[in-house]
Amino acid sequence: MVRVALSRITLKPEQLAALGSVVAESTYLESLVDSMIGYLAKLTDKQRNILLNKAMLNAKLEILAELGAMRLKSTRRKKVFSKIISELKSNNSERIIAVHGVWTPVLTRPAPTAPTRLADLLAPMGEAEATHSRGSKMTAGNLDKLAEKISKGFWDLSEFNSKVWIRQSVKRKMVKALLKSRGLQSPP
Repeated sequence: MVRVALSRITLKPEQLAALGSVVAESTYLESLVDSMIGYLAKLTDKQRNILLNKAMLNAKLEILAELGAMRLKSTRRKKVFSKIISELKSNNSERIIAVHGVWTPVLTRPAPTAPTRLADLLAPMGEAEATHSRGSKMTAGNLDKLAEKISKGFWDLSEFNSKVWIRQSVKRKMVKALLKSRGLQSPP
């Protein structure tokens, strides 16, 4: 019996590469989300790992949304943050279909009328699609777009993080160090 990776029969090489990009971009995003949760909740790396290692990305996004809402004071910043989280959650729903769905070829040619080789029947016939157990579907052509959306979400969240929380933290540390160097107490 010949054993072949089913993904190589169902998906074209560029579609497999795009699926790999979806997975890689999601990994970068999840790492950022984990770091932000740890920072905002003031957790040590060990505490963060204990709490988050078995959590799925959507649960982590929910936690981050709650922590952000608690820490943000500005209504404008809350709206921006909420929009970023909403887009990330939407992209994650698509990611779940792409990564956890079952990819099958779409039958675009008529059923054979004569005896046909199994290899001919299994050869890609059109764009493949993934079907998740909940019934949601995604076509292979959307994989590149999804990878790009996840990457954009990563950079949007990263930029927000650096502008809002990291920059403020650095400023506080610089002021504290300056005051300490002059023998002054830092305000509480």
